[in-house]
Amino acid sequence: MAASSRGIGLMRLTSRTAPLAARPLQQRLFTTCNPLLKSSKPAPKKTTLPPKKPTKTPSLLKSALNSTKPKPAIKTTSTPPPPPTTPTTPIPPSLTTNPAAIPVIRTLLHNKTPTLLYESGSHLWMKISTWGAAAMFWGYGLVNYGIFRDFVADRTEQLGPWVSYAFVAACVACTGFGSYFFRASHNIVRSIHAVPTAHLARAGALPRGVDPRTTPLLLEIRVKKLLPGPAKKIFVRPEEVRIPFAVYQPASPFRSAEQISSAAERKRREEWEYDKKHMMTVPIRHAGRGLKEAWFGVQRALTKSGFMKMEAGGEKLKLDVASCWALDEGRALDRLVDVMKR
Repeated sequence: MAASSRGIGLMRLTSRTAPLAARPLQQRLFTTCNPLLKSSKPAPKKTTLPPKKPTKTPSLLKSALNSTKPKPAIKTTSTPPPPPTTPTTPIPPSLTTNPAAIPVIRTLLHNKTPTLLYESGSHLWMKISTWGAAAMFWGYGLVNYGIFRDFVADRTEQLGPWVSYAFVAACVACTGFGSYFFRASHNIVRSIHAVPTAHLARAGALPRGVDPRTTPLLLEIRVKKLLPGPAKKIFVRPEEVRIPFAVYQPASPFRSAEQISSAAERKRREEWEYDKKHMMTVPIRHAGRGLKEAWFGVQRALTKSGFMKMEAGGEKLKLDVASCWALDEGRALDRLVDVMKR
């Protein structure tokens, strides 16, 4: 009995000190000694402790804690990198009066060499016809003057006063018509080049009063002379050239340029095929084409059709727009110069 009572006492002591989960189930539910034992113990003294100050977490620890927290996924839109920009040549203020000319000037300055903008066709038959007509009228005027001097001047009383006036009017008219036809082929533009002033400075041909820093581009206009020989050169700024109308004119408002060029190519191919099959009559057809071109030159000498008036640096010139070649069908020249009616 003593041993059993000692064992029961030890079990109670161990169960009292053990945690709740380790105590026997019957001791937790049916024991009546625990309240008595607790009431026999003195009440614990209440001690007032100072309030705890909030401890500051180090910044490194905070950053570590924040890095461990899951962050919401942010949708990022990937923008493509901007395309590489090419260095643009600065345009002086003197050339920015025409905004359409700025990209053309920049493109022409990148070439570093003269660029052909315009070239006229041949005016051989026109010159022959103008010179022939001028010689004919001047010769007829000289003949009338000789007849008037030898036969009419001394016989005014016999022939009447109106005969003298008629001969004088005929001489003046013949001289005027001859001068008109002779000047029909005067000041015709042969070609127009866009020349960087740096190129002229290197060649030592820079005109007076032109500064390459303020005027980077000049137009070199070559003008045909009345007599055979080297063409006259004129250097002007692009804004100093004035034309009444644009050089580029659509051939047909109902047909595109590709359709017109394809039709012309088809016509040339058909003519070539016809010439191969009819070799005997080829010289006659070619002679007919030559006569047609010659008559076109004579017609232009009489009517001056196909020419446009042009002012460049105070000089009056004539621009052939009927039989010429122009860069980009004349659009480049239209953007550079001053067009009065677009």
